[in-house]
Amino acid sequence: MRFLKLLVKFSREKSLATTLIIIFLFFSFLFVFEKPLVYSVLLTTEAIQNFPVHPLNILGYKVLKEEVSYYSSGKKIRAFIYRPKAKGLFPVMVFSVGATKYGVDDPQLDRFSYALAKVGIIAFAPDVPLLKEEVVLKESITDYISAYNFIYDQPYVNKSKVGFAGFCVGGSLSFVAATNKAIHDKVAYIVLISPYFDNLKAVMSVITRTNEVDGKVEKWMPHPQSIEIVRNGFIAFLHDPDERKLLRNLLIEDKKVLSDEDNDNLSDYGKLIFETFQTRDRTKFLEIYNSFPDEGKENFKELSPKYVVSDLNKNTKVFLLVDKHDSYVPESETIDFQKNVPISGFSEVDSYAHARPGVGLPRFKVFVEFGKLFLFLHGVLKVVI
Repeated sequence: MRFLKLLVKFSREKSLATTLIIIFLFFSFLFVFEKPLVYSVLLTTEAIQNFPVHPLNILGYKVLKEEVSYYSSGKKIRAFIYRPKAKGLFPVMVFSVGATKYGVDDPQLDRFSYALAKVGIIAFAPDVPLLKEEVVLKESITDYISAYNFIYDQPYVNKSKVGFAGFCVGGSLSFVAATNKAIHDKVAYIVLISPYFDNLKAVMSVITRTNEVDGKVEKWMPHPQSIEIVRNGFIAFLHDPDERKLLRNLLIEDKKVLSDEDNDNLSDYGKLIFETFQTRDRTKFLEIYNSFPDEGKENFKELSPKYVVSDLNKNTKVFLLVDKHDSYVPESETIDFQKNVPISGFSEVDSYAHARPGVGLPRFKVFVEFGKLFLFLHGVLKVVI
């Protein structure tokens, strides 16, 4: 703590950028002793948005970025590979970016992928179609398994150092994918950033605007994108395109009561979904859910890490990073992950803004949060490198 206070005092007298450069130079001397330690410093500067210094702009390997395609269940999926322009076998981090319209075209993902390749880690980013439409279905799990096998078979890959890094929904889906027998024995590690553990419980929290921790229910306001993703998922359960369109309009308009015409045009399942979105009571939510057809219940189960923990390879290392003020995924999901999954590394930060860390904090907090992220990455890199 005294060391941090001295850093803050120095940074006020000089500048934050100067202080961080000195810290960087100090760790550079340690490079000959432990590469993961120095690489962690370098990558932390790239993981935080608007960070004042970027040493990797001038350091590290030259990087080759390739757009490739792979096939999953008969469909062609594009992906990006970022790899060092050098001979040899390199570790791989397979990104699962979650449900976002940007997909793998996100500038922050692009920057961090370049940074990984600069320090000798191949970044592989598959552009999973349904997730780019902000729809979460089990089909995406298959797409990640196919992506994993594709990059695993490349001639420049160190096959003992391949793993997932998943954000939010992408983290949960990559965890489920990692337990599948097709790649179960190939996954060295999984890095999870703000994932959910139980899909049903997470969805219930989003719809009811509540979070339950240790039996205590509290009000919780989810981010609008989480509400949209949950809505898209329910609508995708329906098979009739016209019914999907009708239900979407009803939910977007936030109608509270169905008209006679709406009742005639919705199936029993569609009516149950509509009713689900009207409740803010967790008990009532579960009552409605228990009336769902088996197919609907199975969808929730197949998307949940909760039901496949026992299938995880005992040698696979799991790392968990969460934001204590996350409005996308309720806090209870993090707690459940910690209770039920062997965690090799955990950190709770105050600045990650759901996978988009920034430096909009008081100066002292900047150092604290930088340190937390550095220590987390160091633990990961000791396994990856």
